[in-house]
Amino acid sequence: MISKVKTLLISISLFIVIFLSSIEFVSFDKKFYNDFQQKENIKETYGINEDLKKVNNNLIDFLRTGKVSLINKYFNKKEVAHLIDCYKLFENGIIIRNVAAILFVILIFLSKKDLRNNKILREISNHQIILSILLICFMGFLYFNFDEAFIKFHHIFFDNKLWLLDPTKDMLIQLMPTNFFIECCIRIFIVYFIMQIAVNFYLRIEV
Repeated sequence: MISKVKTLLISISLFIVIFLSSIEFVSFDKKFYNDFQQKENIKETYGINEDLKKVNNNLIDFLRTGKVSLINKYFNKKEVAHLIDCYKLFENGIIIRNVAAILFVILIFLSKKDLRNNKILREISNHQIILSILLICFMGFLYFNFDEAFIKFHHIFFDNKLWLLDPTKDMLIQLMPTNFFIECCIRIFIVYFIMQIAVNFYLRIEV
């Protein structure tokens, strides 16, 4: 019989894969960037002369590849340095997601006979529900304390103050003001739960 520890590891690795994949999906969604900036009249508000669709394409491609040449034309040295830090953060997140995915596949392969037991599938599903409830609580805290959480996030994940940009002259913060990140978190939350509902629906069908 599959151990409780192994079941828990399967559940946690699955949660990590779904959550970090949700972040990646939203963060690299070019349409989201374009739609937000158009809705908020970013180009007109700040008098930006650049083609924002092209800027967004290059910015997201940079976050995927780390090629600084994609963003040098549009952002100043401080902004570029901060974006390099952001790229490293995304890179580490993708590595963690991929390691969790590999661990999940290995554990599933090692436990494939035991996973025919409906009780174990139900337990994995229950773990996902519990982890999702914890995430709801965390996201609720973020929503009602966003400014504080946003600052704390940067203090935890960045060892410099490059993220303190000036909205009167730094295009990066003009393109992505606070409201952008609030909408980003909401979208991550929605994508995550769509994926979780699909996974739990499958697990419950198999039970």
